[in-house]
Amino acid sequence: TATALALEHNLDIKPIIFDERTKWQLTAGTAGINLQAEAIRALNKLGISTTSLIQAGNAIKKQSYYCPDGRLVSTLDKEIGNHTAKNGPIIPGQIAIHEGILAQMLLDTAASKGIKVMTSHRVAKVTSNTATQISVGVEEIQSCKENEMCDNQWIRKHKYDGAMLIGADGIDSSVRKQNLQHCPKQCLKRDHGMTQYCGVARRCSTFLDGSTMILVGGLNVKLVVYPISSPDARGMQDVNWLVEIKDDKVMMDSASTATATATGILELLVDNGFDLDFLDIATLVNATESIISRRMADLEPLDSWTKQCIGLVGDAAHAMLPVGSSGTTAALLDALAIGEAFEKSGPVPVPDILRLYQSMRYEDVSNKHHRNRLMPAEQVMQEVLDNVPSAQQVPTVYAERIRAAMKPLHQGGPMME
Repeated sequence: TATALALEHNLDIKPIIFDERTKWQLTAGTAGINLQAEAIRALNKLGISTTSLIQAGNAIKKQSYYCPDGRLVSTLDKEIGNHTAKNGPIIPGQIAIHEGILAQMLLDTAASKGIKVMTSHRVAKVTSNTATQISVGVEEIQSCKENEMCDNQWIRKHKYDGAMLIGADGIDSSVRKQNLQHCPKQCLKRDHGMTQYCGVARRCSTFLDGSTMILVGGLNVKLVVYPISSPDARGMQDVNWLVEIKDDKVMMDSASTATATATGILELLVDNGFDLDFLDIATLVNATESIISRRMADLEPLDSWTKQCIGLVGDAAHAMLPVGSSGTTAALLDALAIGEAFEKSGPVPVPDILRLYQSMRYEDVSNKHHRNRLMPAEQVMQEVLDNVPSAQQVPTVYAERIRAAMKPLHQGGPMME
């Protein structure tokens, strides 16, 4: 949707969005998402204001790192940054928001600009791809009810001709697998030996100041918690949490229940000494209706994100480990870069424009992809856990190292709209 908005803005392009999910699936969401300053500024350019993002989510003031026993190691101030313009509201360093709410905001913006969004449609096959035109076969999937999938699906097939196809279909992108790679599928995605469990606890008691994101633990077991809505009059807010486990022992399978999974997660946290006096972790996890699990994986770097009139953006091109919210930011910057490439290029063939887009983004994305694999803050936190006894105060040198490690991923700070 972001790419479609970027192409529509000041360009004579009328994109169509195909998404195999139903509208309910697209906007329901299961987790929170962090928008760094660069991502917020990108959304501003796409027509979504900072004010609306803050009203729908929560402006994060601090990002704090803790040992499992509650010792504070480091804090990043998300309100301090460079003010590069004299007028206009300040863009905060970070906004946390429910992913479904952000998806709805993007869809509403697309609708206001007349962009056609076709949910329950998937690109099944590229039937022709030349330097001047592309033809795709699209399958329309219809199910029993809007809010669930069932066995009584039936499929209608359509053909669409256009100037280009942009694959924005995630780490398991079918557009990429079918059209841009020649190596076996297993060589495209790298599993990093960790499982992540996450969920959103609704209307929970505010912790700390109600606008702080916490990261607790190191490389083996990590807990991340942050509020994705502002506190209401009773001091209640929606809170996103995730637990990341190396060599997982809790892994859900098709027979697992949310209750059993929550129990296993909490037992593992207790076994690893997680005990925070400012946060009731058990209440948070048990208040979560839907807990999802996913393996921590990224893509091995691709040689190219384009082929004739096909281009890839976001996770389809360069899925990264979720460190510093880099994936979200990268996807939004990809969208802006495609729009900018069209504006700069003038009347040249689409393949040339897509190659320009790739040249604009490839180096920056590659650097962030590499840094994310290093997991710099987690490395420092693991050193603290390995070297600083629980009864001892954590030396300030670790705080400085975390701030230095995270600066490249969070650089920019608050900017001006």
